[in-house]
Amino acid sequence: SLFWHVSRINIDTKECVLVQQNVMSSSASRWQFILKTGIALLCSWFDPPTVPLQWFPDDEMQFRGCIQIDLVNLGICFCARGRKEQQFKTLHSCTFENSNMDLIGSSGGAGTARMDFSRSSSEADTVDIHLCALTGKLASDTTTYDRFCVTTGEHISRLAGNNEKSDITGFVINRKTNQPQFVRYDSGKQTTEVFSGQGRGESNLTQPDEDVFLVDDLEHIGNYFAQSMAYSIISCTSKNDVWVIYAEADRGQQKCEGSPGGYFLFNRYSKGATSTAQTTQDSSPQIERKIELMFPSRPELNGHLLGEMKPLRVTVSDGEEILCYLSEPADEEHVNPPLIMMIHGGPQARDTWGFNPLVQLLCNRGFRVMQVNYRGSTGFGARFIQIGMDGAFCKLLQQDITDVATYVINEGLCAKNRLAIIGGSFGGYSALHGLTFQPDLYKCCVAICPLTAVGAADEQSKKSFSGSPLIKKYWQRVFGENVSYNKKFAMDASPLYNTDNIRNMASVAIYHGVDDPRAPIGHSRKFVEKLKERNIKGEFVSFSGEGHGISKEENRLFMYHRIEKFLCGQFELSIRCGDDDRWVNNTASVEWSNSAGGD
Repeated sequence: SLFWHVSRINIDTKECVLVQQNVMSSSASRWQFILKTGIALLCSWFDPPTVPLQWFPDDEMQFRGCIQIDLVNLGICFCARGRKEQQFKTLHSCTFENSNMDLIGSSGGAGTARMDFSRSSSEADTVDIHLCALTGKLASDTTTYDRFCVTTGEHISRLAGNNEKSDITGFVINRKTNQPQFVRYDSGKQTTEVFSGQGRGESNLTQPDEDVFLVDDLEHIGNYFAQSMAYSIISCTSKNDVWVIYAEADRGQQKCEGSPGGYFLFNRYSKGATSTAQTTQDSSPQIERKIELMFPSRPELNGHLLGEMKPLRVTVSDGEEILCYLSEPADEEHVNPPLIMMIHGGPQARDTWGFNPLVQLLCNRGFRVMQVNYRGSTGFGARFIQIGMDGAFCKLLQQDITDVATYVINEGLCAKNRLAIIGGSFGGYSALHGLTFQPDLYKCCVAICPLTAVGAADEQSKKSFSGSPLIKKYWQRVFGENVSYNKKFAMDASPLYNTDNIRNMASVAIYHGVDDPRAPIGHSRKFVEKLKERNIKGEFVSFSGEGHGISKEENRLFMYHRIEKFLCGQFELSIRCGDDDRWVNNTASVEWSNSAGGD
């Protein structure tokens, strides 16, 4: 639900104090809200009421900022109130169509949006907001970080963002000021930049020349990890002289004792000094910087062969450029290795560079893997999201995947009869869509908790997405008018109703949680029944106690083991892992298997 209170709990006394009350907390307020919403539906000139989706406190833990939405058009408003004011004013707003769902996330508070207020000791009352603005005077395709005057509501300056290829994907906060110190972007591999705070009117740094140190610090760290690893700053001391850094690569690194990732300690000091504070007192300090490994993140992977992952940009049939990641087999023994198209879910999500357990399992077994950030993926700006909406999910978006699959064949990365496709959730829909609507392209597919029926063809869609009007509106926007409301259009886009297209020689593996609230397992069972009628080979495994995704460790390991057996059986590769005690307590039930490589 969108209607929740904000409370403060004293951990010692367990006392709970209500800080912010939702607008639907009483019978009178609910009826008032419903009445205003009804008027807004009937009268276009009447502004619909709004409800808070996410709250933001100032440095005294007063909740002075919030993101609000109206339940008529689902427009998004960034609101704030003055230090002594009770009423919120809208500083920036955007329509649902022009919003960037990466800011909001799949539920309130799950996205990258943030509001940072000036300190209470500051004379100026300002707030810095991570926002999206596709149109208007603040227009930027990618997300930005802007300053507003809370008192007047005026825009003051743009502090960060407006990157050509990437949204702001994260911030690193200074512990002393509780203000952003670094900004992250990701247009292929994650990068970190110093947030100078130019135009802030106040320094967020601990020393006058601290920004110079920070720029040099990042250069030193970048040179240390070079191109082989991407790093994230986890935390810094208040003096900024000691940092905890997490660095990750696609495969094992000597710096991480053979693990693909690890936690490092960065220390900046001068000879004879113990901190940056002493260093800055010297007119010509000799700065020393040191990075040392604290511990690797996955030490058990030391010695295992892992594949290299390369960012790759593919131009698809309508000229759009798609960021992909191509991972190579872990050894050079395999000639003409098969290739797996791995499709992420969402569809408003994305793949990133770095260690991926399923990718590396497949590379270790002799597969190439291609991940595709199709149109509609997040992190690349609002326009790229928009062109993946309004029904593109079953047309242009799937065409992106088909074009990349055709690319790998034309480039000699894979023979035509050596191509498979795998995905989970919406990626599972794409995997089944590829096998159903591009039957000559793929030899087999693996679908994890897939959508098999969409829009008006999904008999349980109302139950699946009944909790949040924002989520319902989102899916209506993804599906478009035709698929959302016209059953024929929806059935034409649903793999469940087009199984006759699947080649007799193809094979299908489906893994699904019994308690899936988003993609009902009943649809997968119906899909499997139609496969059985045509004697198509494959397997279907259900997991009790699992929902939309297989999350329990023993179940996930068992599923990976079944995927390995299925795919290696399809392409006559050796299966290197037998039964294992680590998944002996799984909750899986093999409901169907007919020698498709699984057994």
